Amino acid sequence: AKENARISLAREGEQTYLRLQSDFQGFAFAWAKRSFDPRPLGEAGRLRVRLRGDGSGHLLEVRLGAAAPDGGHPLYYVNRLEALSLNFTGWKTVTLDLARFRTPDNGRRGRDLAQVAFVELMVYARGPRRTVDLGIGEIQWLPADPEVLSRKRQQQAEGQAGGERASRH
Repeated sequence: AKENARISLAREGEQTYLRLQSDFQGFAFAWAKRSFDPRPLGEAGRLRVRLRGDGSGHLLEVRLGAAAPDGGHPLYYVNRLEALSLNFTGWKTVTLDLARFRTPDNGRRGRDLAQVAFVELMVYARGPRRTVDLGIGEIQWLPADPEVLSRKRQQQAEGQAGGERASRH
């Protein structure tokens, strides 16, 4: 989190969640990050996040972070296409398509998404309200739609068959 943000664990009923609060002091953004052991996304095609909005109208952008191949700064896969206005209050479940996360310039999707280590939720200040109070609940990886998964498997099979033909020559 940036120094202009406060991150805490909060509880509402039976649910414990991560709470991001900020007044954007000195910056036009704040973020919270949920880290975990690097994991391959395999057949995951979507990311589901449970959010508690504050009605502020600020813009939420979700990023995935993977270790850089050279051990440097992480590679960020950013989903600007499904950025979300925090114009709602209360809890809402948002599902994002992994195919819409843009590959960074030095990234290789297959390699990088096999070692995702964090989800970052970036809030950009929008409008006159200068505070945000965002709740971040459960984060889940969901399988791709069956049709997308079928196409992906077919492409992999064709790639392997092409590789076998090339190695025989």
